[in-house]
Amino acid sequence: MVKASFWMLVGIFLFTLTAALAKVMASEGFGIWEIVFWRSIVGCLFCAAVMRKKGISPATRFPVRYVVRCTVGTVSIALSVYTLTVMPIATAQTLTNTGPLWFCVFLAVAALFTSYRFDKVVLLAVLAGFGGVLLILRPDVSQGVTATAAVAGVLSGLTSGGADFMIRHLTHKGEPGERIVFYIMLAGSLTGFVFAFGDGWHDVTPFSILLLFGVGFSATFAQIATTYAWAKGHALVNAVFSFSGIPFALLFGVALFGETIDLVALLGMAVVAGAGIFATVRRLKAEQRASAKGSDR
Repeated sequence: MVKASFWMLVGIFLFTLTAALAKVMASEGFGIWEIVFWRSIVGCLFCAAVMRKKGISPATRFPVRYVVRCTVGTVSIALSVYTLTVMPIATAQTLTNTGPLWFCVFLAVAALFTSYRFDKVVLLAVLAGFGGVLLILRPDVSQGVTATAAVAGVLSGLTSGGADFMIRHLTHKGEPGERIVFYIMLAGSLTGFVFAFGDGWHDVTPFSILLLFGVGFSATFAQIATTYAWAKGHALVNAVFSFSGIPFALLFGVALFGETIDLVALLGMAVVAGAGIFATVRRLKAEQRASAKGSDR
């Protein structure tokens, strides 16, 4: 189980590579929805071929859940691409990684109206994590990044957390990973294709073709790897590895884009990662203890 979680590490690295390639595409003149389309269409065709070879039917017993998953996932992708165009890659990826913090917020709100007991220590960790977000956004906002961009970055984290939750939910229902990835890629392809007409299509060059295939395949294999990790891996290890995107993004930002992050923002990133890992691991351990007690009765 723990070995399977290492696919989460692979997936997060590939997602960060996807973000870096998307940022390069944006600098080449590609629009947000064009990037969403090309990011998705390669994976859609690839997964369709794999499903046909394995004899996996596109039919599912959970169509409503897939609609929710695809809607949230597509919005998350579009927001993350937008933040990459206006923020350093490390900043954008850190905001996307606030998903686990948002999930804990939802649990805390639910606890107000149900009998669910929410760990107050986790709530403190979540508040610390969002304090880290403020530290990250402070230098960028002061350098001219608009409030709209900041809100989009935070919302990308919120929707990312919702999308990951739905992946975990569908895999626990026995849905094959190939079908899950196929539908999110199909949704991104259709949505990107429709909305890209409003912005116009970018001329394709030999260099852009490499970018298109790179962003498509990296996104596809990233989705497959993380889906497999949630289905077969250890939840606690997955939670820790899911924050590896922050240091990966820092390395890509320095190596490819010459970005520099000041010490205050670096401190904010460390706080977000630390608080997110602590809150998620503590919550999952509490769920495991509750599940164990329930099975003993």
